Amino acid sequence: MRSNVRAIKRLQKEAIKIKDVLSANRVAEVKVPELLDYVTLKTMIERAEFEEKSKHLLDKVGNPVEQALAAAGLTNGDIH
Repeated sequence: MRSNVRAIKRLQKEAIKIKDVLSANRVAEVKVPELLDYVTLKTMIERAEFEEKSKHLLDKVGNPVEQALAAAGLTNGDIH
């Protein structure tokens, strides 16, 4: 069980890194050495695929962000 928690944390850390790479590039390499029992995760992911797989997360924060902007008297265009 403990190794699964570590694996999930390592995947989360890699996802953050990949998100940053994909903000400036169309493709990124995902590599997590020895993720579980000597198994290395290694693959490529495109920005469009990452966006598709994380869309449900972005949809959840859309309304609260819009409400916060409105409360602050800002628009999306004001954020750089």
